[in-house]
Amino acid sequence: MAQLLPGSPPQLIRFIRKRIIQRQKLLTDFISPLPLMDLPGLMFDDIETVGCSPLQHFCGCSKESLLAMLFSLDIDELRQACKPEIQSRWSAIAAATNIGTNQRRLPACSKPF
Repeated sequence: MAQLLPGSPPQLIRFIRKRIIQRQKLLTDFISPLPLMDLPGLMFDDIETVGCSPLQHFCGCSKESLLAMLFSLDIDELRQACKPEIQSRWSAIAAATNIGTNQRRLPACSKPF
């Protein structure tokens, strides 16, 4: 995502858009994926990262809907979704409750996902 700083000239966003279009192939042709933080440096020579914050997804689902979704995932999918420091705790919880084994199912939820 690119965001202009206050007072930036409007033509700057056009330049950024043009550069991304020109280097689109660079972003889609990687054999081995690079860390996301490395990509801006490949797009622009003089880029400076001024801030970084974690993204979180908020779901307004009911507890029952969330649990049904969690029980439908296998253990590898759950591990990929967790921060590294949470993975070991989650493995213990999953083993104790059969979450991630697709063996235990909750009743169907009344709300769609």
